[in-house]
Amino acid sequence: MSEAEGRQEHEDSAVTPSRSPRIRRNGGYGLDWLPLELADFERHGPGAGREPAWEGLLATRSVDANPSDLEVVECTTESWAARASKAFEHWKQHSNGRVDAREYLASGAIGDGDLRTLIVQEAPSFAAGARTRAVRAMPVELAHVWGRLYRAANSSTFYGPRPGAGLGRLHAWQSIAALSGAAPTADPTEVADRARVCRWFALDVASDWFWGVWWLSDVALACVGPESDRFALLAATDTD
Repeated sequence: MSEAEGRQEHEDSAVTPSRSPRIRRNGGYGLDWLPLELADFERHGPGAGREPAWEGLLATRSVDANPSDLEVVECTTESWAARASKAFEHWKQHSNGRVDAREYLASGAIGDGDLRTLIVQEAPSFAAGARTRAVRAMPVELAHVWGRLYRAANSSTFYGPRPGAGLGRLHAWQSIAALSGAAPTADPTEVADRARVCRWFALDVASDWFWGVWWLSDVALACVGPESDRFALLAATDTD
């Protein structure tokens, strides 16, 4: 089997959880928090063959970058960043991964045209020093975000074990919960309701922060909402 074929087989096996996930309901690893039935965005993501792959989304048209007079305050906490980063936790623990998760509140409603400008203005680690033209933001569906996070959370890193479908699903849900501003005590219904009304974006950032080894090992995304003045960012990268 060629290297390319091996990677494709690895990708295909890591995209979509079983439609009837066999989860031990005894609280082990926190898996009893997960819903027994798959959410709509889990069923209709890239693994269902209905959506383009993440790398294809990066080739689509970005939202414009307009001047913005919004004032922004970062409200990232250590606990929030840890929850938002859950899908990539094993990248840091077992490989050479690094993750940047940020949460912000703006002085007014954030339009699509504000996002790129605000990212450059706030300069998170993964976009530090970047100019506006080096940051692209493509609107995507929640199913796209779920698929990308689940693929990362379920798959093995360059080094270290593969978490597997159960933990991968839990960690993807935990990342989505934090990114959508759900409380740590929120149940899956609350998380899904918040996530569905958010605006999600795939980010393409020209930055030396990303290792750039393989497209699957570089991820950046943004969430605006549910409140119109809130946005969150998550980026991760890994290398051998």
